Amino acid sequence: MRLRPALSLFILGTTLLALLPGRPAGGAVRVAFVGDLMLGRDVALAHANGDWRRTLEAAAPVLSHADLAFGNLESPLTAAPLSRPTHDLRASPGSAALLARLGLDLLSLANNHALDAGDAGLGDTIQALRSADISFVGPSEAPWERMVEGLRIAFVAFDDTGAGLDLSGAAASVAAERPRADLLLISLHWGAELEPAANDRQRLVASALAAAGADIIVGHGPHVLQEVEWIWGPGRGRSTLVAYSLGNALFDSPAPPAARQSAVLIARLDRLGARSVCVVPLGMDPRGWDILLAGPEAAPAVLDALRSFDPAGEARLPVCGAEWF
Repeated sequence: MRLRPALSLFILGTTLLALLPGRPAGGAVRVAFVGDLMLGRDVALAHANGDWRRTLEAAAPVLSHADLAFGNLESPLTAAPLSRPTHDLRASPGSAALLARLGLDLLSLANNHALDAGDAGLGDTIQALRSADISFVGPSEAPWERMVEGLRIAFVAFDDTGAGLDLSGAAASVAAERPRADLLLISLHWGAELEPAANDRQRLVASALAAAGADIIVGHGPHVLQEVEWIWGPGRGRSTLVAYSLGNALFDSPAPPAARQSAVLIARLDRLGARSVCVVPLGMDPRGWDILLAGPEAAPAVLDALRSFDPAGEARLPVCGAEWF
């Protein structure tokens, strides 16, 4: 595919460009992960005319190229009234069409805003996603399962905010799912808002779920980027990839600037777990609340915030190559 000029500039201007290996003959999938998605408030106002061109140009080529694209939906898609005092993140049910156009296949509803408009709002959200042919996982702990490229993928979503997660119960759920799945992926809404590093609680939860059999743990909730690392769960024979927070993919957070940085994390997985990982650095334009590719000046800050700790030592994650566009 011929690259648009803006994408060419991003790719050529990034010193850390790295191409993912080509797809093996079989038994491998590519999964793309993004962080928090919020389509209400100022995001809705900025796009009231329906013009999402810049956001689609930045994100859709990346997400649509994956076998499975995942994000965390912070907006109840409903007109039902709020059922509790909270920030009003509700968005139109019609917003699900944008999520589909972006190339998202699966969204987590296991977060502290899923029930802002009560059961009615949750029902509207589920109906809107189904109408847009988007799957969901959560707010219950029932797994989402699907065959992708000959591999059985299971996704389980947990919310560790509010009253907190029953960690022993969550670990038991993951362990019970492990024998049924070739790849077991975990979504976690956790952490402290605006903290640029994972806290002790996140690390405790990650270690327990890694030991229970998680291949990848992807986090959201802090609204800023946090580190990515490979951890060894006690008693497990292989490492687990943990992305503690992928930041705000789309959210009307004007400050601090770190709340406007995010990334698409792309993992190539087979039956042995994550075989290679790369990222596409993203940002948001607060003038119109669009998702943008982070250019050569902004991308290094995103990569530093993710500051990968791989088995060979601390390193920046590689930037995804031209094949993703």
